Amino acid sequence: MNGGKLYIVPTPIGNLSDITIRALDVLKKTNIIIAEDTRITKKLLNHYQIKSELISYHKFNESKRVNFILDLLKSGKIISLVSDAGTPLLSDPGFVIVKEVIKQGFNVEALPGPSSILPSLLLSGFNPERFLFYGFLNKKSSIRNKEIKEIGKIPYPVVLFESPLRIMILLEEILNILGDREVAIIKELTKIYESVMRGKISEVSSLLNKENLKGEFVLILGPCKEITADTKSEELNEKINFYLKTGKTKKEIVGIISDEFGIKRNDAYKIVHNKQEVH
Repeated sequence: MNGGKLYIVPTPIGNLSDITIRALDVLKKTNIIIAEDTRITKKLLNHYQIKSELISYHKFNESKRVNFILDLLKSGKIISLVSDAGTPLLSDPGFVIVKEVIKQGFNVEALPGPSSILPSLLLSGFNPERFLFYGFLNKKSSIRNKEIKEIGKIPYPVVLFESPLRIMILLEEILNILGDREVAIIKELTKIYESVMRGKISEVSSLLNKENLKGEFVLILGPCKEITADTKSEELNEKINFYLKTGKTKKEIVGIISDEFGIKRNDAYKIVHNKQEVH
């Protein structure tokens, strides 16, 4: 189809220097930039003296913006889609617009660029060869608990996003459901106060208690290690001891161990109730 073109343009996640030359060229030639928060994007545009017109889109008006954007593309306009920080669509609005633009046959181009996902993974200390990006967990506790159980079975790192208001709650939930797993928390990536905390949840939580809980957090959940019912694992023994010390019943521990290690409940029952044989 003839007409305009939609660019998906990643923008810096903190340090304004982290933007590609190509992204700047595209934003400069763009007729209209659709931005999640025009106030935030305006700071970037002013820094690089970009004069393109700005209009807002967000999760509350995204569906209403679709026809307006399609009309602009039909008239031959070049449009760039940006989020407040990082790559649009990944735990950010934009998918509704992009899906419809593709459906209508317009040209769409996605630029490579800044994202908190890969740098966080590389800083985590976990093997990055395979990983799962999950983003934000569901806000409803019953659904979120199910999600934690599911991602707890994955044998490679899982990348999560969380707000500063909920990061401590999330760590406590993971601790209660999966046990004292290895995690990495990356805070304020690319900014002045960037920090990385690695270790067991109990260790990282104590570090966070001393931190100013502001800024954006990426939480990397370490991989679930495959352990069979016959494996007299020191780690498994430590986990059972940990749960017993926290006052959980053997019945509760059976369920946790079964979920976390992918062990059949009957086998988990034998391991927990014959704990004196596990050394």
